[in-house]
Amino acid sequence: MITPEILIKLIGDGETLTVEFKSDRKPLPENELVDAVVCLANKHGGKLVIGVEDDGCITGLNQKLAESSPGLLSALIASKTTPSLSVETAMIDLPEGRVAVINVPTALQLVSTSSGRTLIRRLDTRGKPQGLIYSGQLRTGHPLPDYSATTNSNVIVRLPGGKADLDFVKIILAEERRLKRLLTLDELILLNYLRQEGEINIVEAGRLTQKGESNARRVLEELMENGLVERIKTARQREYHLSASVYRQMGRPAAYVRRRGFEELQMEQMIVQYISKHERITRTQTADLCRINVRQATYLLSKLTHRGLLHQMGIGGRGAYYILTKDAKAPVDLIEDAKPHIGLTQNTDIPASDDSKVSNFNSDTKPQPEQKDPIQLKLDL
Repeated sequence: MITPEILIKLIGDGETLTVEFKSDRKPLPENELVDAVVCLANKHGGKLVIGVEDDGCITGLNQKLAESSPGLLSALIASKTTPSLSVETAMIDLPEGRVAVINVPTALQLVSTSSGRTLIRRLDTRGKPQGLIYSGQLRTGHPLPDYSATTNSNVIVRLPGGKADLDFVKIILAEERRLKRLLTLDELILLNYLRQEGEINIVEAGRLTQKGESNARRVLEELMENGLVERIKTARQREYHLSASVYRQMGRPAAYVRRRGFEELQMEQMIVQYISKHERITRTQTADLCRINVRQATYLLSKLTHRGLLHQMGIGGRGAYYILTKDAKAPVDLIEDAKPHIGLTQNTDIPASDDSKVSNFNSDTKPQPEQKDPIQLKLDL
């Protein structure tokens, strides 16, 4: 049991890695009290002294806390930590006022607050994210840890909880068995981002991994070689999304078809709408409109020409441009004709192997009856 003499000496020695002071003049909020206890427990344990300023000045406890029992304070901490942390609390009367001393044991495993914050006490350096915590979150199907509240004295980590994505966890475990190695932290970060956002470019991948674009490109290319991601063929810069195999393992084959299939169809609709408003379009304008290169634009325009929707004008090369044919349908009719082939209704489930049918339609397809609850494609030109 700590005595007043021992406590005075402890305060006189100042804060250390295992001793922290907290003021209670305001009084001290419960969440800050629990945060401080968790910080100590996740490092080496120690003593939290409440009623003392950072500079060692003893100001005493607020009346409410001073009149409470040590057991109530210990029970509060136990109820606000996960797993429940057992601490010993003592109330010591000093000439300047009553002070609370909480003896915090070293945690056998990482302890967090009941709100999901995991903190580790540090002094004189700014903490940095730890790979073990990052990979642990991702391997259990949860979002990345949040270090945004880290300060110069404490590493503050918030581990988002909630329902885990078990399908994603199964994919990670299956791929690691197949590859006979653990996926790297960079691979886990990029796969998790693709799971949530759908697609990623090299610039964003470099920012997420914090290792630059060259490393991000290498990681994404390796994931592509291993069949986990695919390149978006029409992207002007290198962009990637999850592969058909991954979407199928997540039980979302239709999502893959919509992501891949709508790309070319949407560009065709954009071209037809552009010509409807501006009467003509060139290869360069098509490339700018669809964010593809000139070679891809030429292929797309030739495809629409062979289908009978466009007619090439001019001598060719840079002087060539394209107009709508007299028999070409309006953009809305084009979308309606495409519905039976691409499954634009929300309730349609298309197998991943049928994605080749997405753009396999022609201009003489007969209009079909109106589908219920269609997905609306809005194009801003």
